[in-house]
Amino acid sequence: MTIEQIVKKRDCFKEITWRHLSNCLKSFEDREYLSAAIWSAVFVESVLKDYLRDFGEKSKDRDELDSLIKRVANHLRNASHISDADKDMINDILRRAEEIRSKRNRLVHDTGVENRGLETDVSDMYNNVMQIINNYLDTQISR
Repeated sequence: MTIEQIVKKRDCFKEITWRHLSNCLKSFEDREYLSAAIWSAVFVESVLKDYLRDFGEKSKDRDELDSLIKRVANHLRNASHISDADKDMINDILRRAEEIRSKRNRLVHDTGVENRGLETDVSDMYNNVMQIINNYLDTQISR
């Protein structure tokens, strides 16, 4: 999916999620790698909070990405009202969210060390963000 196609689907995202996604995509476009890593995680946090709200759960003010991943995964294990197709897509989002979290943490916490894998990590994060967008748009919550 291209950025132009994503922009056409803007109404499928909650306003705050859209703002985070816009910042994320702009950071990738501007090759601001550390910023892109952080905005990727912030965007994913927002997507997971959207799922929790849709599941009828309240999000906490200080939910971190790790706890959001666990809360959504726990809900999926116990949910009978979510289609198997949506569960598969959301589980894929959770796997990608964990990868983004891990790479973001490595980039943020290793700033004093030369990171020769920066471009590779950011490329992986970009690909994960794009797949998360595709999966998100294919689940019931975006409709």
